[in-house]
Amino acid sequence: MLKTKSNEITDTHQAPCEAPETAEALRRSMWQAWLRSLLLFCCASVYVELCLHLCVYRSLDRRAVYLVLFGLLGKLGDKAAINAAAAYLGSGVYQLYRHFYRAAGANERYFSLPADACVMGAAEADRKLSELRYVRALESQEPGKFPDLSPEALNAAYPGQNQSLTQILSTADSRLSAMAEKNG
Repeated sequence: MLKTKSNEITDTHQAPCEAPETAEALRRSMWQAWLRSLLLFCCASVYVELCLHLCVYRSLDRRAVYLVLFGLLGKLGDKAAINAAAAYLGSGVYQLYRHFYRAAGANERYFSLPADACVMGAAEADRKLSELRYVRALESQEPGKFPDLSPEALNAAYPGQNQSLTQILSTADSRLSAMAEKNG
C-alpha cells in the first residue's frame, strides 16, 4: 500500500483482466507492427541485392552481389563512401517499395514522407545527393589506396559474387548503351 499526503492508493499488483478478443486484437496489432518493422529493415540498403536474390531464387547462396560492393568499400575504409552507397541503394528500394505499396492499395499514411513528395521525386533527389557524396568520398582517396579491381583479384576475393556482378554490369551497360543510341 502506497500513501500520499491526501489520498490512499493501493497497489495490488493485479494484472488487468482482458477479454480474449482484446488479447487477440493486441496480439494481431503487435504482429502487424512487427511485420512493418521487418519490411523497413529489409529495405535497408545493404540488404537490397540480398532481398532481390531471395525473391528470384527463393534461396540464399554466395552469389549476393552487394557483398562485392560493400566488401570493396570496406577495404577502402571510407565510412562516408559506405554510408553514401547505402543511402543511394536504400532510396532506390524505398521508391520501388512505395510504388508497390501504392499499387497494392495500401494506406500510404504508414510512411512519414507524404505521397505527393514521393511521387515528385524525393527519393530520386536523395539518391542524386547520395551519389554526389559517394563520388566526392571516392575522389578524396589516394589512388594507391583502392583495392585491386582486376578480374583475377575480384574472382579470387569474391568467387561467386563477382560472376553475378559482372552479369549485372553487362546487362545494365547493354541496356543503357541501347538507350543512349536510341535517344542520342
